Amino acid sequence: MSDPILTQVEQLPVQTLPTGTRLLVEGEATGKLYILIEGKLAILREGVAVATIERPGAVIGEISVLLGHAHSATVTALAPSRLHVIEDGLGYLQSHPGLALEIARLTSARLASTTALLVELTHQTSGRKIEQGLLQRIFALLGEARPAQQPVRPQTPSHE
Repeated sequence: MSDPILTQVEQLPVQTLPTGTRLLVEGEATGKLYILIEGKLAILREGVAVATIERPGAVIGEISVLLGHAHSATVTALAPSRLHVIEDGLGYLQSHPGLALEIARLTSARLASTTALLVELTHQTSGRKIEQGLLQRIFALLGEARPAQQPVRPQTPSHE
């Protein structure tokens, strides 16, 4: 069975990354989306490894594009990788609602899994005030999160 996201972007340009190459840098804004064709990527936030991605069809950069923020993590190739590149991620999603819906489904599945793990952790740390306090803060943030009002546009180099 083919991946529904890869099927929708198969005509887009492809970028090849050698091992060790950074694709995205935390704190920078590019406005780009990437779709993994093959390879292996590391996701680090504030120096903490939060994920390894190797599933064809995985979307990279969607949080930044959808929330209008700078990239929240650094993405580096752990193995030679190939990705489809969408230069104007927000514009592309606005004109391709089928892809936007697939990304929304993936994001919702991640949120549901994360919430389930947080509930499990809440049960496991019952009676531990510090852990319970942190978990309550996380649950409060999940209920209050709001998207950015204005999308952040990619940074352009200054020639001053």
